[in-house]
Amino acid sequence: RTLMALLPRPRGEHAERVVNVHGDSRYNTVVQMPDGESVLIDFKKYCVSSAVQDLREFAGLEMTEAYLQAVTGVKPSEELLYALHLEALIASEISCWLRDVIWFGKLEKMEEIIARAPAFAAFCEELRGDHARTKAALDSENWCPGV
Repeated sequence: RTLMALLPRPRGEHAERVVNVHGDSRYNTVVQMPDGESVLIDFKKYCVSSAVQDLREFAGLEMTEAYLQAVTGVKPSEELLYALHLEALIASEISCWLRDVIWFGKLEKMEEIIARAPAFAAFCEELRGDHARTKAALDSENWCPGV
């Protein structure tokens, strides 16, 4: 509970949307059909969650833009695109932190994650409030250095 209270939650209309999530949307779980349609396979991690949970698997601007265009019917603004992409990267970072603890049973890492969480949350808040800084960070090779 302590950790969950410290970690940033998805923010924004499209990141927060509660949807059916595949849960393992990777390139090897998407099959291209002969008619050109893409379909998902392998539904063992299927659940209801925030939309950003599937976007975090791809965590790329191109996929985020395609998602937004499919949801809204229009090409997204740069600001909306980067805001949702940031949310996907935040979710991806948190997922990586928790993977060691939950999937691999490395409970000793929990205290380290709890110690890092406030600085990470503060950094995320700073980026969320500054589009130019978000764009610069996400266009760099390491969007959250030292956090």
